[in-house]
Amino acid sequence: MRTLKELLIVLCFLSLIEIITSCEKKAGSDNMFLISVDSVKLPEGIIVNTSFDILCYGTVGTDGCNSFSRFETEKLNNIITVETWGEFHESSSACPDVMVYLEGEKLNFKLEETGSYLLRMKRKDGTYLERQIIVE
Repeated sequence: MRTLKELLIVLCFLSLIEIITSCEKKAGSDNMFLISVDSVKLPEGIIVNTSFDILCYGTVGTDGCNSFSRFETEKLNNIITVETWGEFHESSSACPDVMVYLEGEKLNFKLEETGSYLLRMKRKDGTYLERQIIVE
């Protein structure tokens, strides 16, 4: 009888571990996606070694489970490439039926040399929204 009790306890413990680990939300890039920026607003008269904001606009998602996450930037010579990342938040409840937009999300940037730069905002389909930046 004691052995049967021990076996049941072990089975219950293993079942509990399986339930806990199967419901665990997995963090990582599975829920990340590239947001297509539709337009950007740049300040006039950008001064060298002075921070400025690039305001970004576009559609993040078609429901409230989508949100803006972060910008990733890369500067190579006079080309600045920006990826705008969103995140889908899995939820046990229904996602609110609402459009989610980038409404002037700010990317703060500083350029350390005068000249002409090409800003390239990467889109989902592999194309780029491109704008010229003149730094004085």
